[in-house]
Amino acid sequence: MTFSEMLLILRNEEKGIDLAPNWVPHTMLYAFVDGSIIGRLSVRHQLNENLRKRGGHIGYAVAPRFRQKGFAKEIVRQGLSFCKGRGLDSIMITCAEDNIASWKVIEHFNGTLEDRVWDDEDKEMFRRYWIALNEHLT
Repeated sequence: MTFSEMLLILRNEEKGIDLAPNWVPHTMLYAFVDGSIIGRLSVRHQLNENLRKRGGHIGYAVAPRFRQKGFAKEIVRQGLSFCKGRGLDSIMITCAEDNIASWKVIEHFNGTLEDRVWDDEDKEMFRRYWIALNEHLT
């Protein structure tokens, strides 16, 4: 697809237009270094049943060669500010139990572990956290 087609899809998804089944309106944000995309963060504007189980309000990723450099923390920090600007008081975020780097980022922002849950579909344990957005986001 062309870049302009991709932008149209992202704009529509943000507005809730032509969403895939079980999707909610969301905003896709990208992180750049020297003009190259190094990561992304999706902000789901609301939770549905699937996202309450696994996924939460935000999902993020950093390209492998940019990991272990603090970019995930900065991507999440800016994403939390974005969520607060959208009027959210708290957000859910999930990660695989064995993704230690991710849960350390979440816990850096005072993520409170709600529970650990087995995912039958992916055959793995994952963690569900809540982050209160009224706290200082550093």
